[in-house]
Amino acid sequence: MAGIYMNENLNDIKNNIKEKFKLSQYEEILNILNDFINDSNDCTDSEIYYMRGLANHELKFYEKAIEDYDKAIEINPNDEKMYYLRGLSKLQFGLFEEAIRDYNKFIEINPEYVWAYNDRGNAKYNLGLYLDAIEDYDKAIELNPDNELAYHNRANAEYNIGLYDEAIKDYNKVIELNPNANLVFYEKNSNSDNNDK
Repeated sequence: MAGIYMNENLNDIKNNIKEKFKLSQYEEILNILNDFINDSNDCTDSEIYYMRGLANHELKFYEKAIEDYDKAIEINPNDEKMYYLRGLSKLQFGLFEEAIRDYNKFIEINPEYVWAYNDRGNAKYNLGLYLDAIEDYDKAIELNPDNELAYHNRANAEYNIGLYDEAIKDYNKVIELNPNANLVFYEKNSNSDNNDK
Protein backbone atom coordinates (compact mmCIF):
# COMPACT_ATOMS: atom_id res chain seq x y z
CA MET A 1 0.00 0.00 0.00
CA ALA A 2 3.00 2.26 -0.21
CA GLY A 3 2.01 5.77 -1.10
CA ILE A 4 -1.72 5.12 -1.11
CA TYR A 5 -2.47 7.77 1.52
CA MET A 6 0.08 10.34 0.42
CA ASN A 7 -2.27 11.64 -2.27
CA GLU A 8 -5.23 11.95 0.05
CA ASN A 9 -5.87 15.17 1.90
CA LEU A 10 -4.91 14.75 5.57
CA ASN A 11 -8.29 16.19 6.61
CA ASP A 12 -10.07 13.61 4.46
CA ILE A 13 -8.13 10.83 6.19
CA LYS A 14 -8.99 12.25 9.62
CA ASN A 15 -12.67 12.53 8.68
CA ASN A 16 -12.62 8.96 7.40
CA ILE A 17 -11.07 7.79 10.67
CA LYS A 18 -13.66 9.69 12.73
CA GLU A 19 -16.44 7.92 10.83
CA LYS A 20 -14.80 4.56 11.48
CA PHE A 21 -14.62 5.39 15.21
CA LYS A 22 -18.39 5.86 15.20
CA LEU A 23 -18.66 2.34 13.81
CA SER A 24 -16.07 0.91 16.25
CA GLN A 25 -13.89 -0.25 13.34
CA TYR A 26 -10.69 -0.09 15.38
CA GLU A 27 -8.64 -2.65 13.46
CA GLU A 28 -9.39 -0.89 10.19
CA ILE A 29 -8.44 2.42 11.81
CA LEU A 30 -5.10 0.94 12.86
CA ASN A 31 -4.45 -0.37 9.36
CA ILE A 32 -5.12 3.02 7.79
CA LEU A 33 -3.09 4.97 10.34
CA ASN A 34 -0.18 2.52 10.32
CA ASP A 35 -0.03 2.77 6.53
CA PHE A 36 -0.28 6.56 6.66
CA ILE A 37 2.48 6.88 9.28
CA ASN A 38 4.73 4.44 7.39
CA ASP A 39 4.14 6.26 4.10
CA SER A 40 4.78 9.69 5.58
CA ASN A 41 8.20 8.65 6.98
CA ASP A 42 8.09 11.38 9.63
CA CYS A 43 4.51 12.13 10.63
CA THR A 44 4.42 15.31 12.71
CA ASP A 45 0.66 15.52 13.20
CA SER A 46 -0.15 14.76 16.85
CA GLU A 47 -3.79 14.04 16.01
CA ILE A 48 -2.75 11.02 13.91
CA TYR A 49 -0.98 9.51 16.94
CA TYR A 50 -3.90 10.52 19.17
CA MET A 51 -6.35 8.63 16.93
CA ARG A 52 -4.08 5.60 16.70
CA GLY A 53 -3.69 5.68 20.49
CA LEU A 54 -7.46 5.67 20.91
CA ALA A 55 -7.82 2.70 18.56
CA ASN A 56 -5.04 0.80 20.31
CA HIS A 57 -6.65 1.50 23.68
CA GLU A 58 -10.05 0.28 22.48
CA LEU A 59 -8.41 -2.93 21.27
CA LYS A 60 -6.69 -3.26 24.68
CA PHE A 61 -3.23 -2.74 23.17
CA TYR A 62 -2.37 -0.47 26.08
CA GLU A 63 1.40 -0.48 25.64
CA LYS A 64 1.03 0.60 22.00
CA ALA A 65 -1.52 3.25 23.02
CA ILE A 66 0.97 4.63 25.55
CA GLU A 67 3.63 4.82 22.82
CA ASP A 68 1.22 6.72 20.57
CA TYR A 69 0.31 9.19 23.32
CA ASP A 70 4.04 9.61 24.07
CA LYS A 71 4.59 10.56 20.44
CA ALA A 72 1.58 12.91 20.41
CA ILE A 73 2.90 14.62 23.56
CA GLU A 74 6.38 14.87 22.03
CA ILE A 75 4.83 16.69 19.04
CA ASN A 76 2.40 18.81 21.06
CA PRO A 77 3.16 18.88 24.81
CA ASN A 78 0.41 21.46 25.40
CA ASP A 79 -2.47 19.14 24.50
CA GLU A 80 -3.68 18.20 27.98
CA LYS A 81 -6.06 15.46 26.82
CA MET A 82 -3.05 13.34 25.83
CA TYR A 83 -1.95 13.20 29.47
CA TYR A 84 -5.41 12.06 30.53
CA LEU A 85 -5.64 9.42 27.80
CA ARG A 86 -2.11 8.18 28.44
CA GLY A 87 -3.07 7.95 32.12
CA LEU A 88 -6.05 5.75 31.18
CA SER A 89 -3.84 3.40 29.17
CA LYS A 90 -1.26 3.30 31.96
CA LEU A 91 -4.01 2.53 34.47
CA GLN A 92 -5.20 -0.38 32.35
CA PHE A 93 -1.61 -1.57 31.80
CA GLY A 94 -0.97 -1.59 35.55
CA LEU A 95 1.42 1.38 35.62
CA PHE A 96 -0.47 3.01 38.47
CA GLU A 97 2.20 5.45 39.69
CA GLU A 98 2.85 6.65 36.13
CA ALA A 99 -0.90 7.00 35.58
CA ILE A 100 -1.13 9.19 38.68
CA ARG A 101 1.61 11.46 37.31
CA ASP A 102 -0.29 11.86 34.03
CA TYR A 103 -3.55 12.59 35.85
CA ASN A 104 -1.73 15.14 38.02
CA LYS A 105 -0.46 16.90 34.91
CA PHE A 106 -3.91 16.87 33.34
CA ILE A 107 -5.59 18.15 36.52
CA GLU A 108 -3.10 21.03 36.76
CA ILE A 109 -4.38 22.24 33.39
CA ASN A 110 -8.01 21.09 33.62
CA PRO A 111 -9.04 20.93 37.30
CA GLU A 112 -12.79 20.65 36.62
CA TYR A 113 -12.82 17.34 34.72
CA VAL A 114 -14.65 14.88 36.97
CA TRP A 115 -13.29 11.70 35.41
CA ALA A 116 -9.67 12.70 35.99
CA TYR A 117 -10.28 12.58 39.74
CA ASN A 118 -12.24 9.34 39.52
CA ASP A 119 -9.55 7.67 37.43
CA ARG A 120 -6.68 9.02 39.53
CA GLY A 121 -8.58 7.64 42.51
CA ASN A 122 -8.72 4.27 40.75
CA ALA A 123 -4.94 4.29 40.28
CA LYS A 124 -4.45 5.12 43.95
CA TYR A 125 -6.97 2.45 44.92
CA ASN A 126 -5.00 -0.13 42.93
CA LEU A 127 -1.89 0.87 44.89
CA GLY A 128 -3.74 0.34 48.16
CA LEU A 129 -3.78 4.09 48.86
CA TYR A 130 -7.42 4.00 49.92
CA LEU A 131 -7.51 7.29 51.87
CA ASP A 132 -5.90 9.13 48.94
CA ALA A 133 -8.34 7.44 46.57
CA ILE A 134 -11.26 8.55 48.74
CA GLU A 135 -10.05 12.17 48.47
CA ASP A 136 -10.15 11.91 44.68
CA TYR A 137 -13.59 10.29 44.70
CA ASP A 138 -14.74 13.07 47.06
CA LYS A 139 -13.59 15.65 44.51
CA ALA A 140 -15.29 13.79 41.65
CA ILE A 141 -18.53 13.78 43.66
CA GLU A 142 -18.12 17.45 44.55
CA LEU A 143 -17.84 18.26 40.83
CA ASN A 144 -20.74 15.97 39.91
CA PRO A 145 -22.98 14.92 42.82
CA ASP A 146 -24.83 12.50 40.53
CA ASN A 147 -21.72 10.49 39.65
CA GLU A 148 -22.84 7.06 40.76
CA LEU A 149 -19.58 5.38 39.74
CA ALA A 150 -17.56 7.71 42.00
CA TYR A 151 -19.89 6.85 44.90
CA HIS A 152 -19.39 3.18 44.20
CA ASN A 153 -15.63 3.50 43.94
CA ARG A 154 -15.53 5.50 47.16
CA ALA A 155 -17.64 2.84 48.88
CA ASN A 156 -15.17 0.16 47.82
CA ALA A 157 -12.26 2.17 49.22
CA GLU A 158 -14.17 2.88 52.45
CA TYR A 159 -14.98 -0.80 52.82
CA ASN A 160 -11.30 -1.71 52.40
CA ILE A 161 -10.30 0.45 55.36
CA GLY A 162 -13.15 -0.65 57.60
CA LEU A 163 -15.45 2.36 57.13
CA TYR A 164 -18.45 0.09 56.72
CA ASP A 165 -21.16 2.60 57.62
CA GLU A 166 -19.79 5.11 55.11
CA ALA A 167 -19.51 2.38 52.48
CA ILE A 168 -23.15 1.38 53.02
CA LYS A 169 -24.24 5.02 52.68
CA ASP A 170 -22.38 5.30 49.39
CA TYR A 171 -23.75 2.01 48.06
CA ASN A 172 -27.23 3.24 49.00
CA LYS A 173 -26.53 6.50 47.16
CA VAL A 174 -25.67 4.49 44.04
CA ILE A 175 -29.06 2.78 44.29
CA GLU A 176 -30.78 6.12 44.96
CA LEU A 177 -29.21 7.62 41.84
CA ASN A 178 -29.91 4.54 39.78
CA PRO A 179 -32.59 2.23 41.21
CA ASN A 180 -31.71 -0.30 38.53
CA ALA A 181 -28.04 -0.27 39.52
CA ASN A 182 -26.48 -3.67 39.37
CA LEU A 183 -23.77 -3.57 42.03
CA VAL A 184 -22.25 -6.73 40.58
CA PHE A 185 -21.79 -4.80 37.31
CA TYR A 186 -20.19 -1.94 39.22
CA GLU A 187 -17.90 -4.31 41.06
CA LYS A 188 -16.65 -5.65 37.74
CA ASN A 189 -16.25 -2.18 36.21
CA SER A 190 -15.13 0.04 39.07
CA ASN A 191 -11.52 0.91 39.52
CA SER A 192 -10.91 0.60 35.78
CA ASP A 193 -11.31 2.98 32.90
CA ASN A 194 -14.76 4.13 31.95
CA ASN A 195 -15.39 4.13 28.22
CA ASP A 196 -18.53 6.22 28.50
CA LYS A 197 -16.80 9.39 29.63
